[in-house]
Amino acid sequence: MVYNPVKNRFYRQVAVTTYTQLGQMVNVRDDPRNELPDGVTIVLIPGGGCITDWEEAIRYDEFLEATQGV
Repeated sequence: MVYNPVKNRFYRQVAVTTYTQLGQMVNVRDDPRNELPDGVTIVLIPGGGCITDWEEAIRYDEFLEATQGV
């Protein structure tokens, strides 16, 4: 998993890069539920290369419960 819906954030070990067609960066880490402009590219790397601050993912049943009705 790359996203924790209980805390509404990406896990610390996930590298997130988001940019527009013109190459402008878009910050999705601060609020992953913000609407994105058309044509945005999102790159998620679940085990980001140099990231040492690892955290455990929530259980799958917690994930399902938190995402019901989203």
